[in-house]
Amino acid sequence: MKSKEEKPILDLHICYKSNYETPTYLGKLIFNSYPININRNKDQFDIIYTKSFLTNNWDYNLSIKGNYITSYNRVVFVRIPRDSPPNKMKCPPFWDYSVLGSGPLHKIKKKNKNNIIQNMVQYSFSNKNIQNYYIPFLKKDELQTNESYIICLYSDENDFEGMQIINAHFYINTTDSIILIFLIIFIVVFLPLIFSLTYLCVLFKMNILKVKMQKLQLLNRKDEIEDRLKDELNLDQYESI
Repeated sequence: MKSKEEKPILDLHICYKSNYETPTYLGKLIFNSYPININRNKDQFDIIYTKSFLTNNWDYNLSIKGNYITSYNRVVFVRIPRDSPPNKMKCPPFWDYSVLGSGPLHKIKKKNKNNIIQNMVQYSFSNKNIQNYYIPFLKKDELQTNESYIICLYSDENDFEGMQIINAHFYINTTDSIILIFLIIFIVVFLPLIFSLTYLCVLFKMNILKVKMQKLQLLNRKDEIEDRLKDELNLDQYESI
C-alpha cells in the first residue's frame, strides 16, 4: 500500500492471480517519489480556462509547489459527471488515461542534490502552439465549456492513484461574449440606423441641390426676361425716332 508521505523511490512488483489460475509475475515498476506538501496558486475551486467565441483560442497556467515534485509528474483533467458531487470524485489510475498526461513545461534543476527543497512546476497549456506545450489528455471527450473537472497530479505514468489538486470549471470568455453581444446589437440596431441616416442625408443633399437648381433656373429666366425687355425698349425708342 503506497502512501503520499513516502520519500524514497518505490519498487512495485506486479503479479496476477485469479481463483482458477496460478499467480503470474508480470514485472517490476519503478515509481517516482510521491510529491508531498503540495501548494498551488489557485483556490480550492477556481476558473482557470476561458474559450473565445471569436478566436477559439485558450490559455491557462497552473503552478504547483511541493516537496519531491519532479519532471516525472503528470497532470490529467477528469470530467465530473453532472449527477456526481465533486467531493465524491476520485482520481483514477493514470493507466486509465494512457500515457498522454501532461508533464512540466520547465524541467526542475536542483542546485544541491543532497538537500531536498520545495520545488515548483509550472504547467502551461495553450492551443496556439501545441508543439511548445504538454497538452493534457482527456478521456472520452474534448475540453468542454460549462463542465467541471478535477485536476489530478500523478507521481509518474505508473501511478495507480492520483492526488487531487483542484476543481476547475471551464467557461466561455466573458470579454468575447460582451464583444459578440455588442457586435450583434451593432448589426441589428446601429447598422440599419446608419443606413437610414445615410439615406436621409442623401435625400437632404439632393433636395438642397434641387432648390439650388431651381434658383439657378429662376435667375436664368430673370436674366432672359430682362434682356427681352431691354430689346423691346430699344425697339420702341428706335421706332419713335
